Amino acid sequence: MGPVGPAGAAGPQGVAGPQGQPGPQGSGINIIGSVSTDPNVAPDAPQNPQDGNVVIAADTGHGWVWNAGSGTWIDIGQIASQVPGPQGPPGVAGSAGQQGPVGPVGPIGATGATGPAGPNTMPMGVTDGSDALPGQVGEYKRFSVNVVLANGSQQQMAGLGPLPAGDWDIISRGFAPGPLQGLNFYLPAAPPGVDTDLGAVLSDTAGSDWSLLLGSPGRALVAQSTNFSFTIVSINPGAAITLQLQMTARRAR
Repeated sequence: MGPVGPAGAAGPQGVAGPQGQPGPQGSGINIIGSVSTDPNVAPDAPQNPQDGNVVIAADTGHGWVWNAGSGTWIDIGQIASQVPGPQGPPGVAGSAGQQGPVGPVGPIGATGATGPAGPNTMPMGVTDGSDALPGQVGEYKRFSVNVVLANGSQQQMAGLGPLPAGDWDIISRGFAPGPLQGLNFYLPAAPPGVDTDLGAVLSDTAGSDWSLLLGSPGRALVAQSTNFSFTIVSINPGAAITLQLQMTARRAR
């Protein structure tokens, strides 16, 4: 047998074969979240993933798809657009908005409880004419002094008090055990706040066993403890007698 000859030229291209049958529909992919790193080793990898589930690794931005056949996660490359970036810095604070309109007036609240009496309020005392405690309305102050009236005309002074500070209704009286031809008493200078001279005049009590002089009622609004100095003028033709001069004050308010 002789030697093999050289290869012949290539023949013409054959006719294309018929199209194959369509393959089964793929399962597709479904991004279900993110993990810290390669989900094959990441502690936060999903439990019981389904075939085609995809997670994004936060450290690389790569997508990893679960392959149910191999039971592993397969790296399918960068999917950066699916990975949230780190939180940006806070923005610049905006300017303050315009003040809104004044709201409507609210309803009137309930009346509060009555507060305690202030330090300058006079405590109520009595209104039945009886004596009250010191400093209370209705308190009485009584003053008296004995003055010897010698025979003949004379003039002398007698003091009554002191009357404590306050607003007082006052009246003065004079008593003498025997008749007097003439007697009067008065305030030559009324203290500040006293609106009357509290004086009284007696012309003649001849034939009487007692002489009584009743002064006009007055008002004293005194800011501090005050004494009253009366002037007594008498005409007594008989023996010397003793005059009792009295002043009574009742706290009005």
